[in-house]
Order: sequence, then structure tokens, then C-alpha cells
Amino acid sequence: MIAWKKRVLAASIAALTIGLVGCNGSDSSDDSFILQLLHVADIDGTTDALDNVENFSANLAALQSKYPNRTLFLSSGDLYIPGPRYTAASDESLNELLGEAGNGRGDIAMLNAMGLQASAVGNHDLDGGTSEFASIIAPSEAGYAGANFPYLSSNLNFTTDENLVDLVAEDGLDVTEVAGKLVSSTVITVKGEKIGIVGASTPSLSTITSTGGITVLPEDSTDTEELANVIQAKVDELISDEIDKVILLAHMQRISVEKELATLLRGVDIIVAGGSNT
Repeated sequence: MIAWKKRVLAASIAALTIGLVGCNGSDSSDDSFILQLLHVADIDGTTDALDNVENFSANLAALQSKYPNRTLFLSSGDLYIPGPRYTAASDESLNELLGEAGNGRGDIAMLNAMGLQASAVGNHDLDGGTSEFASIIAPSEAGYAGANFPYLSSNLNFTTDENLVDLVAEDGLDVTEVAGKLVSSTVITVKGEKIGIVGASTPSLSTITSTGGITVLPEDSTDTEELANVIQAKVDELISDEIDKVILLAHMQRISVEKELATLLRGVDIIVAGGSNT
């Protein structure tokens, strides 16, 4: 049983408060497990981001304070996009602040500061190509911290791309072990309960962004059933590890695809949609 309510706040934060009845690890009288999921997506294109980030952060902190030990902060992709803010982060004047200046790194630094825990791979995250994507999410020898969170996608094979292969980590590891890495899934523990997080990207990715050598599945980008099969395999791996709470971060571009996936997937409790600005 899932009871939920949703509020959309300024700066595109959505809050989902869920009670999972009958789960272990609860300190409530009815033995329910309470989780607050704060999620963002498509925060890439706004020209007002630098004006809004302070209010965004304040709203986030206020919501987190309501459930300080029961909150996840996740994204379903598109954390930045090439443009003035993206390229400004490469200005050498930001070396001291970023450790090493570089395209897109300012947006990651802001999300690091706010404690983002995981993100799906969106199309705009790859707009600069796979080499630049690697430089944005991985730490550098010069002192750039990289992303303090993993990027997730179960239907992208990053090992076939020479720029990304070294960033691929084992699936299903604790989120603290895969910061700045590429995985299909990760696990975040909340009040003793393991929450499985799986990512998925639109199968049309190679036609709308710069995927380099990434292998995108399924080959038929319109085959949602096969996409569901690919995702299901990663969900089943989590379930086999006795994880019974699973969240899918999906960047499908059209919310109708996420809605169709909801009818096809088994064992997924929540789907967070991305790319459609819905």
C-alpha cells in the first residue's frame, strides 16, 4: 500500500511523501515506513538559475528539515545544458572555487553543495559529448571534486565508449561507493531500509544528443516492452538482494512512456519522470 501526496514548489522541487505500510525499520506505531522523496529534473535551461538557486536551496533545506533522516534528493536528468552558465564555469577565475574550472562544473558544484544523491542520465547531460561528460562528473587530478553522486542508466552501455569506460562501476553498490561513477543502479539506506535506485534514459538518445560510443538499448527506440525488459533485469537484481523498495529515475522525454513503463514493470514502487517538463 502506498499513500502519497505531491506538492510542487518554487524552483522546480517536487516533494513526494510516502507511507509504505508493513515494512520493517519503522519507529511508528503502525509499523509503516515513511520516506520523503525530493526530486528535480530538467533544471538545465533556465536563464534565471543563478538568481533562483538561493531560494531553491532554501526550499530544499526546509523540506529536508521536516524529515531529516527520511529524505532522498534525486534527479531524473538534465542537470545542465550548453550555454552561457555552462561555459562560464570554464573561466580560470573559478579555479579556486571549483578546484579546476571546466564546462558544466559550476552546475555540478551547486548540486553537490545541496546534497543531490543520484541522477538519471538525461539527453542534455551528453550534449557536450562523452569526453566532456566524463570531465564534468569525474574528479580531476588538479582538484576538481567531480559529482558527489552517481549517474544512472540501465539501458546505456558505457563500456563501449572510450571516454566513459573507466567511470563504470558495479551495479547495486551503496551510493557512497559510486560518487562520480556510471551505474545502472545504486542503493541508499534510509532508517535501516535499503532503497534501490535504478536509472533509465530515452532509447532515442543517439538521435537527439552526442552519445559517442555509448550503446543505447533497445535498438528499436519505439519498443517500450523491450525497454521494460532491460530495466526489469536491473530491478530483479536488486530484488534478489532482498531490496523491496525500488525507485526508477526515468528520462523518457515523453511522460506517456513512463506511464506505459508503469504497466510493464514489476517491483518498482515509484517512477520519477524526466525530459517532458511535466
